[in-house]
Amino acid sequence: MRGAVIDWPDHNAPAPAAIADVRLIDLQALFAAIGPLVPEINLEGAVLRAGELLLFNRGNRAYPASHIIAVPLAGVLEGGPVTARLRAELDLPAVAGVPLTVTDACLLESGHILLSAVAEATDNSYADGALLGAAIVELGADLAVRSVEPLDPVLKVEGLSAKIMADGVHLLCVTDADDPDQASGLYRGVLAAPA
Repeated sequence: MRGAVIDWPDHNAPAPAAIADVRLIDLQALFAAIGPLVPEINLEGAVLRAGELLLFNRGNRAYPASHIIAVPLAGVLEGGPVTARLRAELDLPAVAGVPLTVTDACLLESGHILLSAVAEATDNSYADGALLGAAIVELGADLAVRSVEPLDPVLKVEGLSAKIMADGVHLLCVTDADDPDQASGLYRGVLAAPA
């Protein structure tokens, strides 16, 4: 298993010679450290906080909890031995008996974390199923669930970006149509700012 680190240049800096620097990293040690902590590995989101990489492992109907796993970023970047620990298990609400499970994560300037979550009727981490519900979930800095805001319309959001502005938290949400012939959608919305 390999991953890539892409160092995007600062958009305010003078134009660089290359658009981005890319470095390949061997992720076998990372996945070996995560494996014993979760029923199935299905990493769907990540945030970097204080030198720690928080990884969000998606649940499903068979294993409904989503998990937050913490790993030191330095170990991942070096591609060597990695220590991982389970920071939290998220038991999110269910929609028609199908649990909401994490599909992406975004760190806010406040230290809170926003998650996209969907209720998809599938019993494993890789097969698609009927979409029954979707929500934006707010975690406090302590990783406890603070709020769950259902999405209307129900969209399979699998990409999330957010920024706190004067009038609330502005969201950009990218959907997954589960169909290679259908383009993903880009949606925007505004949530009330976290307290």
